[in-house]
Amino acid sequence: MHRRKPGKDPRYFYQGTGTIQSRLAHALSSVVVARSDGGTLMPNYAQIFGNLGAAALSNTYYPHSERGASLIASNVAIGLASRAAMAVTQEFIGKRLTKHASGK
Repeated sequence: MHRRKPGKDPRYFYQGTGTIQSRLAHALSSVVVARSDGGTLMPNYAQIFGNLGAAALSNTYYPHSERGASLIASNVAIGLASRAAMAVTQEFIGKRLTKHASGK
């Protein structure tokens, strides 16, 4: 029987307890750290390489004179920063907006 390799779980896991600093660190780290199907931590390859691919693709839409690694790097940074902002919003505001969130 073929065993499936563990995959990455793309959901954001709400921490909800702890100090503001620990919750903030949890939310920000979710951009680069994900949980595997088994619950262990692993690099968030999908987020990192997804942003890199999107940035490289968007690079092709610019004129030759404006293309380059700096454009790709800034687009990757913007993509990761926006994901971090979404995670922080989910951690600190999301539960208040969700009626059926578990109490855990």
